Amino acid sequence: MPGNGGLKLTEALVDVLPSHLTLGCEFYEEDEAFALVYLAYSQLFPPIQDIAHP
Repeated sequence: MPGNGGLKLTEALVDVLPSHLTLGCEFYEEDEAFALVYLAYSQLFPPIQDIAHP
């Protein structure tokens, strides 16, 4: 069953998100908009090596 998901940022993270990466809200959809969060806060995600080579 298809579903929707995404990321919800805290108010503190939204407040310091660079203006060129913001959507004007705290919700970032999983398929596309999450990349904006990744660009701003890549340190919050696991290293790609951990995902690519379990």
